[in-house]
Amino acid sequence: PRPHPHPTLHPHPLLVAAPLSPFSPFHSLFFFRCASLPQIRSTLSHPSLEKMDAVGSHAATETPEESAPLTEEEASVLEALKSHIGPAGQKALPHESLVRFVRGYAFEKKAGGVAKWTAVACGEADKTIAWRKEVDADTLLTRPLDHWDEFAKSWSTGIYGTDNRGHPLLIERTQEFHLDPLLAMSVETLTLCQARNLELLQYVKTRISERLGLLVYKHCYILDVGGIGTAYYKVKDSIKAVFHVAQYYYPETLYKMFVINSPMLFRALWAVASPMIHPITKEKIKILGGKSQYLPELARNGISADQIPPSIGGTYTAGPRQYVPHAAPPAAAQ
Repeated sequence: PRPHPHPTLHPHPLLVAAPLSPFSPFHSLFFFRCASLPQIRSTLSHPSLEKMDAVGSHAATETPEESAPLTEEEASVLEALKSHIGPAGQKALPHESLVRFVRGYAFEKKAGGVAKWTAVACGEADKTIAWRKEVDADTLLTRPLDHWDEFAKSWSTGIYGTDNRGHPLLIERTQEFHLDPLLAMSVETLTLCQARNLELLQYVKTRISERLGLLVYKHCYILDVGGIGTAYYKVKDSIKAVFHVAQYYYPETLYKMFVINSPMLFRALWAVASPMIHPITKEKIKILGGKSQYLPELARNGISADQIPPSIGGTYTAGPRQYVPHAAPPAAAQ
């Protein structure tokens, strides 16, 4: 069993509001999404992915924080981690992924010093390596997955432009979710399909890193909760299965999160709860109302209108880097 995730590692405002809100079952579901997402896979190459290479990205005007050099302590923990997992482990988790494990579990130093930090980072890396082997994660973007098309339509996710630091924008709108098909899917199916989504997001980050010549392993997450209702309670277990993947196997990937079109009640509850939240966590999350509030806030955070789709008030027209339509082109499959 894994320890409860540290709030600064897996922040989510909906979890904080859950005990107070009439939509609390739904809020707890989205806790896991923020851990979001994936490891750098610099070796990925496949014809069906080429059209997704940094489409819509613009030049970074500021350096992403994750491009900063490792501190002396981080470098020490990284070397210990590499020694622990050995060459085979380093093949499963490349350098950029190991940096995320080192930085993502740095909070453990406060409780037990560098030794505890190192031990936890090694333990979590071991679990992720074992999981990637179990699900054959390196082939998730290039092999057929049962029920993939149905999942893709039910859990609509889009990767659009970038902020001014090169972070890709992951955008989801609850209005576009279809809940009933999720109920019919097994936990195994949900897990594999969501893992494919996360691998695709990481692939996009890798290509952005290559284009900018900077390390980019974080993303911005925009969640549109307009029209949210209690119907989400019935798929609670299904969505928890989806979010479990991001929570534990793709740490330290969220740069900032924007919850937009949030109801007035939710914003009021957040105002009450936020003083009790760790400052690092609170800094990552913005709870916002309608366009008149969230569009200026996005702009202040380096997200211009030409990088977000018309559905939330932008002018991005290239279409989302959304899904791999087929696991492999027919010729390749043959």
